[in-house]
Amino acid sequence: PLFHLALLDEWQTAQASGSYSVPTRGMTLEQVGFIHCSWREQVDATYQRFYADAGEVVLLEIDPAAVGVPLRADAIPTGELFPHLYGPLNPAAVSPGAYPGKGAEERGQSEAIARSTEKCLQIGVPIISLIIGEGGSGGAVAFATANKVIMLEHSIYSVISPEGCASILWKDAEKMREAAEALRLTAQDLTKLGVNDIIIEEPTGGAHRDRKMIFEEVKNAISKALLDLAKKKREDLIKHRRDKFLSLGQQGLAS
Repeated sequence: PLFHLALLDEWQTAQASGSYSVPTRGMTLEQVGFIHCSWREQVDATYQRFYADAGEVVLLEIDPAAVGVPLRADAIPTGELFPHLYGPLNPAAVSPGAYPGKGAEERGQSEAIARSTEKCLQIGVPIISLIIGEGGSGGAVAFATANKVIMLEHSIYSVISPEGCASILWKDAEKMREAAEALRLTAQDLTKLGVNDIIIEEPTGGAHRDRKMIFEEVKNAISKALLDLAKKKREDLIKHRRDKFLSLGQQGLAS
């Protein structure tokens, strides 16, 4: 995958408009002619040079096959090659996540995630997480604070992408297949591990093949879960959610 650092407000605007066209901080696509991207190993240096004092920054993970505009690796004056997108970026090609570098930690990113998790565990109403595609990064921790977790049959759910895991463990993003197997991120594996509670079967070819059926199945699964949880008192809901969260991993990888 490719990566691009973006200011949070500019990325939110792009999501609303359906197009992102900021090459790098303070520049426009008309001025530069392309959107500056990075390979994984280049992200931290790019952050330190351009975004260290920028406030809220998101790291966009981009699927090269889905960008829909020319992609080229160009050399900068030092000779290092960087990937560049020659045209606006479609947000559909992006999996946004929090920037994981030192600067983000200095501004309390991990504490913010922890406090959000703590608050979710204290809420006195039912929480249901529904994963319909990819649930990853810090969002995976948030999903796990639910009383019930529901996954579509072919969805995945993990605290890190296979590419990111491979880059950390093997220093090679190409080993993402081995990483995916080790992460046990499928709905079936996560149900065995006690992380997921309910699997919604998808039609042959995937959920998009019969949207009406999937909408109905999702509605039924959520309604049933809510009916079951509505019988619990506030303090019981909180205890149930906390006990479930703290028990994650107890079944072990041999399940």
